[in-house]
Amino acid sequence: MIRKEMRESPAWRAAPDNLRRLLDRLEVEHMRHAGTQNGKLAVTYDDFAEWGVRRASVALTIRQGLALGFLEVTRKGYKSAAEFRVPSLYRLTYVWGRKPGSREAEEPTDEWRRLDEDGAANALREAATSRDIDRRRAGASGEPATSGALPRLGYSRT
Repeated sequence: MIRKEMRESPAWRAAPDNLRRLLDRLEVEHMRHAGTQNGKLAVTYDDFAEWGVRRASVALTIRQGLALGFLEVTRKGYKSAAEFRVPSLYRLTYVWGRKPGSREAEEPTDEWRRLDEDGAANALREAATSRDIDRRRAGASGEPATSGALPRLGYSRT
């Protein structure tokens, strides 16, 4: 699933090992659905932990993946009634997908391409120093900032 161009990119070279494990787990989930659920990949923190990402490191690792442009959170997870939780949904930006019940392909968006070496290092630094980049970068009105190098970040802290 990973193309040569992506493996040689500054974003991939900057990616920590935990991020690669997290992406591996999301790729497996993508394959389990025959490539038809990109954007609706439901993977829990426990799933990531079983794949070798320490549970305490999952949130940081997701922020790193978002900052480097390898993934997108399409729905933030949240607590529901009692002990139940609704998992976050993810989209891999670098994989081809298929629309359910169709042969029509969905092309990758490859957000990772926008980063050079300095941009990748800065993105990782910002992901590590901020738990909620949206809140910190929001304008005075409380509306999310629309400019800047990083995409809107969303993740579940469950």
